[in-house]
Formats: sequence, structure tokens, C-alpha cells
Amino acid sequence: MPSNRRAFLRGVGAVALASPAAATQSAAATQTGTATAPGLAWSHRYDAAGSATLGDLVPFDDGYALVGTVGTGSADAAARGWIGRAGPEGGLRSDRTLGETGTRLVTAVPAQDGLLAVGRTNVGGNDASHRNPYAARVGVDGEGGPEVRWARTYQPTETDGIATAATAAEDGYVLAGAVDTGSGVRPWATAIDDAGTVRWSWRGDGDLVALGDAVATDDGVVLVGSVGDPETPWAVSLDAAGTRRWRWTADTDGGSRLEAATPAPDGGAVIVGRRGFGADDGDGWLLSLDAAGDLRWDRTYSRNVWNWHRDIAAIDGGYALAGAIGDVNGGARSAWVLAVGPEGEERWEYRADAGTGAFAARSVPDGSLLLAGSVDAADGSKPWFARLGGPAATGGFGVPTLPEVPSGAAPFGAGTVVGAAGLALVRRLSGDR
Repeated sequence: MPSNRRAFLRGVGAVALASPAAATQSAAATQTGTATAPGLAWSHRYDAAGSATLGDLVPFDDGYALVGTVGTGSADAAARGWIGRAGPEGGLRSDRTLGETGTRLVTAVPAQDGLLAVGRTNVGGNDASHRNPYAARVGVDGEGGPEVRWARTYQPTETDGIATAATAAEDGYVLAGAVDTGSGVRPWATAIDDAGTVRWSWRGDGDLVALGDAVATDDGVVLVGSVGDPETPWAVSLDAAGTRRWRWTADTDGGSRLEAATPAPDGGAVIVGRRGFGADDGDGWLLSLDAAGDLRWDRTYSRNVWNWHRDIAAIDGGYALAGAIGDVNGGARSAWVLAVGPEGEERWEYRADAGTGAFAARSVPDGSLLLAGSVDAADGSKPWFARLGGPAATGGFGVPTLPEVPSGAAPFGAGTVVGAAGLALVRRLSGDR
């Protein structure tokens, strides 16, 4: 088998690890409530030829697996999925591309010896008019770097289909995203086993705008996103057989969207999103739905500048909401973390250097918070990976005991925008509001 590093160099150009930026990254840690933000342990930028993004990560005992896309700044048909294996301090050890050209990876789910990478790919390589949900089972425990066990596409008969979220589920995984039926874009989910074989599929109603996340709960899986025009927040619960249990929406002014979710300690889910972005910059929004789909509580967070949370991670006694925020003068956006208590009360916030953005956040047992996303460069965005708290940093926080999900693995997800119909679905995938 040829070197994965060599294959990667042939495909997209050299990838070099910048030195840790903990000494040079001057981020702002702000006490907004009852605690002070943990310090920055380290921060890395991975350089690639052209644009690239880091959409998700999976922690392991001796490091991390990184999942993203290279070639995102050019025509969509040129994009390739990317898997990296990083050491405990974020240094890149091995990497490879996977999928045909036109493949994008946006999220990942941990597996026994590696991960399940999820996104979309073109049928027939360079056919930019036909996209399908895509999943690849990748092993990362071997000496030779990431190794693909299998890769499959789903919904191949539709004009456009994408997977934007995934979660561990009983005896396998649930993929979720969107499919263009020809008469509208619909929410879609399918359960697969560890070999990638479909166990059930579900297609919802309503005109889907975004499907941001899928999270396993005690009694099934919860999908979150938005539907309709004006954009309306939307959540659906499916049971273990793929049958809808409940559907939740809310009347909001100016457009609202749910981006990411995590299991609630007492059943149901805690969900982060954005409320009222149509009329102005809107407000960050956190809400809790119980196991029956009823609203327990919700809070909004106003910053009077553009800001958008893309992911949520459970931390000791509350949650970390991660995304990006602009400065008061309308300059470059920065990766942003807002830590809140068990019912959304603000505790602290952290802002990274300008030009960064966080797409995924993961809390890990060493007491740190991992952030994955992108950083701006002269020739396009680059993958960006950072750790707050834990060893070699001030502060820190614990990791809570979460409800056990059916697979015994914590759910992972990352939001990706879904367009309104046809090629509009495709064009909006790589952007954000």
C-alpha cells in the first residue's frame, strides 16, 4: 500500500504543520458570569494548497482523528475528503484524501477502531449535477495512517442528496441530511450497520432549508434544523425503527434555525441555534426539549454584532457553545465559545484570533475543550485545530456523565447549510449566513 502522505501530496499539494500558536495567539477570555475562561493550551493551522476546512474531530487515547475537505475554494467538483491523524498536542502524523473528486466530509462518528466519516460525493466523479450522501468507515489505529474499510453512497437515484449529520445508534449509525425530490427538498435519514448496510430509511415532509445535527437519545434520535420560508426552527424525533415520534417548530420573527444538539441529562435534547437573523444580526439561542418534544426552557444571547453558534458540547455543569463572532467594527470574524450553565445562564466566553471560525467542539476527559474549524489565509481558508483548558493551560473544567446512548459512544455532529431546491441546495452548502 503506498504511503498515505505521498498520496496526499500528489492529490492536493504539500500539507505542513505550523508551530503551535499558543505563544502567538492573543485571544480574549472574558468573564461574563460566574467563571473565567480556561487558557489556550495550543492552536494549530494545517497548510494545504488552496482552500481547506476542518469540519469535525474524534478524540482517541493517543491523539485525534481530523475530518474535513480540501479544494473547497475552487469548483465543487475539485473538492476531496480529507482525514488526518494528529498526536496529543495536535501535531499531524499522517493523512490522506478519500472519495472521488467532488467529495466533501463534514462530520464524523467514533467507531471501534476509528471513525465513520460522513458528507457527500459526486456520482461519476466530475458530474456536478448529481450528489449523494456519502459515508466511509475509516480505521486509524494502524501504523500506516487512516485506512478506508469501506465507502458507500446512499439515495443514488435522486438529483441531489447530501448527508450533513451523523450519530452513533443501536448496532450502527444514523446518517441525516437532505434529498431533492424534484418537487422540493426534504429531510432525510437512514440507519446503517457497521458494514454500511441500510437498516431503515426515513423521508420527512416540509421544505427543508437546513439540517444541522442528529443526536442519539434514550429513545431514538433527534434531528434539528429549519424548514419553510420564512425560515422556521425544526426538530424531529425518530424511534429505533425510523418512525417519527414527534415534530417541534416555533413561531419566530425574522428567520430562525437550530444548528446542533446534545442529549439532556434527564431525557430529550439541549439544542443551540440562531433566532431572528432575518431582520438584523439576530441572537444566539439555546433551548431544551423534553423526551416528548415539549419545550422545557430557552434563552437568547445578544451581542449586537454578527455571531453564529455551530456546535454544542456538554461540559461540567453546563454547555459550551462554539462558532464565530464579528468585531464591533465589522472586521474579520473570530472563533467564539460561550459557556453556559445547566439552564443556559452565561458563565464565560472566549474569542480566538481574527480570521478563525469553529465548526465543531468536543469536551474530553482530560478537562479540555477541543475546537475544529478554519482560519483565513492569503490563498484561502485552512484547517484550524485548538484546545482550551486541560494540561499545559490555566483553568479547565470537568466532563459530565451523560445519558448512555444505545451504542455506548457519544454522538457527534456538525451543521451544514442545505439549500432550498435543486442546485440552490448545492451552492449554499459551503457557505454560512
